Formats: sequence, structure tokens, C-alpha cells
Amino acid sequence: MLSSAEGFEYTPTEGLKAGLPTPAVIDPHELNASTTETYDAIVIGAGYAGLITARDLTSQGRKVLLIEGRDRIGGRTWTSYTDGHAYEMGGTWIHWHQPHLWTEVTRYGLNNQIKDSLEIYPESAPQSTYTGGSRKDWSPAEITAMQEKSAATFFAIDGKHPTEWLPYPHNPSYNRADYVKYDRMSVQDRLDQLDGVLSEEEMAFTKANLGALAGIDFAQISLFDMVQRWLLCGTTQEEYMNHMVRYKLKCGQTGLASCIFDDARSTGKLSYSFSSSLQAINSSDPRRATVTCADGRTFSARQVVCTIPLTVLRSVRFFPELPPLKAEAIAKAKSNLIRKLHVQVEGKQWKSWAGAKFAEEELLMVMGESHSPSGKDTNLVAFHDGANIGDPRIKAKELVKYFEGLHPDMKVKRFVFADYIDSPFSKGGWCVFQPDYMSKYLGALQEPVGNVKFASGDYSDGWRGFIDGAIEGGIIAARAVEQDLRSPPRHPKLTRI
Repeated sequence: MLSSAEGFEYTPTEGLKAGLPTPAVIDPHELNASTTETYDAIVIGAGYAGLITARDLTSQGRKVLLIEGRDRIGGRTWTSYTDGHAYEMGGTWIHWHQPHLWTEVTRYGLNNQIKDSLEIYPESAPQSTYTGGSRKDWSPAEITAMQEKSAATFFAIDGKHPTEWLPYPHNPSYNRADYVKYDRMSVQDRLDQLDGVLSEEEMAFTKANLGALAGIDFAQISLFDMVQRWLLCGTTQEEYMNHMVRYKLKCGQTGLASCIFDDARSTGKLSYSFSSSLQAINSSDPRRATVTCADGRTFSARQVVCTIPLTVLRSVRFFPELPPLKAEAIAKAKSNLIRKLHVQVEGKQWKSWAGAKFAEEELLMVMGESHSPSGKDTNLVAFHDGANIGDPRIKAKELVKYFEGLHPDMKVKRFVFADYIDSPFSKGGWCVFQPDYMSKYLGALQEPVGNVKFASGDYSDGWRGFIDGAIEGGIIAARAVEQDLRSPPRHPKLTRI
């Protein structure tokens, strides 16, 4: 199996190694990428949005050039097979309530590839919370009751169940007044309202739960953004966890992404160039747009679909300049600085264990998986943020001590992770909007500019920041491109003299 240049593995005995084995790597990295041909469409980015766009267009007989800066498919979602275990390095969990994604699961016959990450292991260590410098262990019944109460209280804003004012979570602007009202509020505003209402432990869990999704700067997180995700996940803590961190694919996310890529390639209409970073898009000619890569090559097509992450768009030069509102949205986009870390620990007693910790400049949400590298150890999936925990590339030794300090019986054997924060192809994790951003800019981000379409899970209507949202964007973009390609060319009217 080939290795991507991305990803890292750390063990206390061998130290840090760069690059991880994955079937997502495409070799050879280029196929029929021509600078002299005008393609029907150029698709920039081979994450889910780009793969879906390319698949849908090639299936219509369109000649497509797929350009990707990385050496692999999947974008921020890919599977590494390290020491025989499938590690999901980015987007991971799926649910049948994610309509666009489940269509693809059905299309490729992957219904029998679903596996459950949750296991009720009788000999598991009890779940833990960490407040005031101490650990508290909980029985399953106790922690479930605390979690349900905390979440229900947080999301009962103004004493209303969120379904009362957002009945259709895939249509965020349905109730414009409340959309704007709660988008202008921050998560911190809501936490301030609950000061003295939630206990110290309930508040710590609430912050850890929200922080694992959006980071620790709660003043810079839209309350509406969190409420919409809560609604999509079923409005109970149990269903929230079922949707967010429970079900995975046995074949890995790269298994699904490969199905889509291979489908497009099998048409004979797909050309591609991997390890080719984007530099500029020129759409000044309505009949033919050009895309210039960092190596100096320029490709042309009748249509372009740009699927690169929102926080990377500001590094791309657009000719002509983007409309003011879209340009402003791109300039103001904030990065989600949450890090995801796989922690292999000794023993099976962590399979049903979870830990939640929130303190100043420190966030940790960690949980065990039922599927482990050897069957004798446990893979913990951790989400963390804050200077007290830090970058595992730099502070791996300190992180070993940090995790082993969570419980006297915990012994770390390995870290496996990818860096999305500093990567030029992501510049952060999944998308989270700041207050007063979504209601102002979402429509502008989705709008095409001439013969350039934009598609990303970062600004979809529904499961934004999820695989489903990326697929949603790809479906819409491919349809828009196909419609434009079928339209007769527009020529300026001739004036008779």
C-alpha cells in the first residue's frame, strides 16, 4: 500500500514518523491532463464535493479535469491502515439520516459495510469528567442523566424547543427573524444565561461537548450553528451521539470515496492531476475559464467548480475579483482549530470509556472504540484544543504524559493523526461559523460567479462541516454546470448601422 505525504504516527519507542499508508493515494498521479484541450469542466479538489461533481458530470458524458493539491482523494476525509488497523483521519461517522451520503452508500451497495463504534463492555473503566483539577467517575445511568439534562437545558433557548422556530433544519433561513436573532448570538451568550442554572459538572460537560465540535472560543461560535446541528441529530443527547460518533464504514471512508472516483474514471471522460496546487482562476471570458497551478501550468474549461475549503479560498487569486459580499465572507472566515488524535492505549478496559474535560485554555473530549488495533488494546478517539494540550507533532512526549494522567491505569502505545491546522490545503478543521456570519454570508458563498461554481461542505444548507454537506454541494454544482453547458452560448447583440 502506498503512503500519503500527509499524516503522522508517534510511538514512545520510535518517535515521530511522517506519512501514513492509505489506499487513497492515486498512482500514477496524473492522467491525460492537457494544457491544450478545453474541457467541459475543471473540478478543483478531490474531496467528497469534488468527487461527486466529477462523477455526476462524467456520467453525463462531460469531459472533466480533476485537479487536487494532495497526493490522494478524500480531502479532509481519508482512511489510513497503520499496524493493520483502519484509522479515520478526518471525517468518520455516518448516519442514515444524512440523506445525500446515504444515497451514495445505497448506490454502491455499502449498506452491509456499517459498523458500530459503540460497545457496552462490562469490564470497562467508568466514564470520567474532569473539573477543578480532579477526576469524577460516573455510572452509565448517572452520566446519561447528566448529559441529557445539560443538553436539553442548553438548547431550550428562550424556553422553546428548537423545533418550534426551526422546523426544517435543511432550510436554515425558513424562519428569517429567528435565524438572524440566534445567529447573532454566540455560544458564550447562551452559556452566560445558564450561569448558576447548570452545576459545575453540567457546565463543564456542556462546554466540552460544544467545544469538541467548535473549539474553545465560545464568543466566536454562532449559537444558531450549534442549534441547527442539534436539530439534525435528533434533539436528544443519545441521538446526538448516535448521529455524530457512532456508525462507521467497515471499508473506511476511503472505500466510499474510491467507489465514487472509480465510477468517474470508468467513464473514460475523467482526466486528473494530483499534487497540483491551485494558484489562480480566471473567468473573465464567459466562454472559457482558465485555472493556473503553482507549477505554472494553465488549464482551460467551459466551466469550473471550486470545492476547496472556505479558509483556503483567500489564498486563491480570482480574475476578475469576486463580488464584494463573497470576497468579504472569504476574508472573514475563521478556522476551526480543533485537533483529532487517535490514541492507542493498552488494555480492553477503555472500549466503553469516555472522558470530558474543560478548563481555561484546555478542552478534551475522548472516547473508546469497539474496534481496536490488536483486539487486546483500545483505540481512543480524542478531540482537543487549547495551549495546554498543544500540537502532537511538537509535544508528543508531553501528550503521552497528559493522557496517562487522565487515569492511573492508562498506558499510551501510539498516536496516529493528521495535521489540518497548518496544512495549506485545509487551514483548519471542519467549518464552524462565528456569530452574525451565516445569516449574512451563506447565500453569497453558495452563489456562482460567471462560469465558476462553488461547492463545499463548509457552506452547505444542511449538514455543514460534514460529509453529507460536501456531497450536497457537489450534487448542486454538477447540476448547475450541466444546465449551463446545455444552454446555448450567449453572444452580444449586433447593432446594425
